Amino acid sequence: MAQIDNHSAYQWHQEDWRLLRDFYRGERWVKTAGQTYLPQLEDQNTVEYRNYKARTVYLNAVKRTVAGLVGVAFRRPVEYTIGEQNADLMDDLQNFTNDGLSFEVFCREVFRETILMGRCGVLVDAPASGGLPYATTYHAENITNWFVESRDGRKRVTEIQVYEADSNNYIRQTFGNVTSDQYRVLKIQDGIYNQSVIMPDDQGEYGESSDFFVPQVGNRPLASIPFVFFGPNTLLSDCDTSPVLDIARLNEKHYLASADLSHALHYSALPTPFVTGYSGEAGSLSLGPNRVWLLDTDQKAGMLEFKGEGLSFLESSVQRLKEEMSLMGAGLMAEARRGSENSEVMQSRARGEQATLLSVLDTVERGLERVLEMYLMFRQRDPSEVNVRLNRDLSETRLSYRDVLMTLRLYMNGILPLDAILDKFYEGDILPSNMTAAEAKALLEEPGQTPEPDPDRKVF
Repeated sequence: MAQIDNHSAYQWHQEDWRLLRDFYRGERWVKTAGQTYLPQLEDQNTVEYRNYKARTVYLNAVKRTVAGLVGVAFRRPVEYTIGEQNADLMDDLQNFTNDGLSFEVFCREVFRETILMGRCGVLVDAPASGGLPYATTYHAENITNWFVESRDGRKRVTEIQVYEADSNNYIRQTFGNVTSDQYRVLKIQDGIYNQSVIMPDDQGEYGESSDFFVPQVGNRPLASIPFVFFGPNTLLSDCDTSPVLDIARLNEKHYLASADLSHALHYSALPTPFVTGYSGEAGSLSLGPNRVWLLDTDQKAGMLEFKGEGLSFLESSVQRLKEEMSLMGAGLMAEARRGSENSEVMQSRARGEQATLLSVLDTVERGLERVLEMYLMFRQRDPSEVNVRLNRDLSETRLSYRDVLMTLRLYMNGILPLDAILDKFYEGDILPSNMTAAEAKALLEEPGQTPEPDPDRKVF
């Protein structure tokens, strides 16, 4: 029988991965999880809990944070080269993955998964029957097991088990069909890389491999697994903590605090009418713009309203958690509080956040280069000139009109060269995002791109 187990690190991080994935996906996923994130109150029945959950406000701080970081990192197009000798393959990179994504979109997806989950993996493979190679991305939850061996003082991964879930699994179960979920085992055996596929039987048990083959390049087997692990700090197989895990945990606490506040407001903040000394049937008294209660002198009517300060503590708790998420990168949800901080504190925090993002950028760049090298290996091409560069300009401030004038004066007075000026304009979003400084300089040399010299014209 095949051995299908989960790695101990996988089991340790699994709960965090579910939290991250559910809170990123949004309110419907979080509320569908029910008591996983919102325990049922004591003595609540099913209907009461359903209404309690429906009233709870969910603020998706995780997705806002991840979307913001991805937006900054990909504010400019990915710069990548595979060498002049491989220039004829550039068009093939527009269909880079097994589901038809271009290389640039693939880069964005890998970066998003690394930021969100702190882990993902990419397998480079080619059809056994022949054809172009492709990349397949595996989420952290689907990389279930791996084995590392040490040889000659070096560690290398000798086996990886990945779970491949059918995207139509729910539909298949609904209509009673057999699912096609499977495990793919990538393994080094006797120095040769091979793949095997393990599918469930009629009882859902995973047995022996249903398929076994040895991928080859140029009629020669591979000596290593063409798989790249991505993490926020390294490309090792070890699991690392997600950069946004703390925000997800705060998001969960905010969800719980919002549930308490919404529940308290529902039962205490709505005014309730009352009548004292009334001997008639309570059902005979109704509220409305055309309803008048005629009471005796010893009878009294009024509205019960909550006037205590208990809710203020819940409101301040919700607001505090919201601000904490904001300060940890969850968007512009506490702008007023940020404005009260001195510039040194704000700069220190910004440097810390940028250091985390730059670390992920460095790691993802190296991993993407490895993926491209493996792709070229399958194409039997030279991978020595592969280079991938993501956006390093993390500031999103545009140059003001005054800044542009001052920069041009430095150029006109011979203090800064044209290359430096164009680089500054590129960073300040003066040049289009799809045009590099070098391309702008080359364009200036073409006829008709610059005005004719006029000694009487004053620029400043």
